[in-house]
Amino acid sequence: MPHELCLVEPTALAPQLSLSRMLRPEDGYRCRFNSWSSFSAAELNRLDSQLLLAVAVPETREAITFFRSLFHKPGRIPTLAVVPSQSSEELFRTASDAADDFMLWPIREQELRERVKRLIGSSTHDM
Repeated sequence: MPHELCLVEPTALAPQLSLSRMLRPEDGYRCRFNSWSSFSAAELNRLDSQLLLAVAVPETREAITFFRSLFHKPGRIPTLAVVPSQSSEELFRTASDAADDFMLWPIREQELRERVKRLIGSSTHDM
């Protein structure tokens, strides 16, 4: 059974840059897509996903606001934040405080897979 991942990315992100191209069904992942413009921390309680991947590239006010509200959500699913390597101090601090782990953009595929595996725990599905 595939691991359910909730992927929040900017609407303007080119498809070839989406993390879903690195977390494919044949590797045991199913990504459900959301955009920053239509996703809020209030939706976290309704997710059936095992992991939230929050991609804040490029940096937006929506992402900073989301990470602030995430910080105050107890009992939520694990979160991996992705921020630009040239992030503002505010985004970097907010994302690193709120998320369980974070990565800097551009992403290295092997690093992403290892961090995802660590955050969702061991799997019965071969990866």
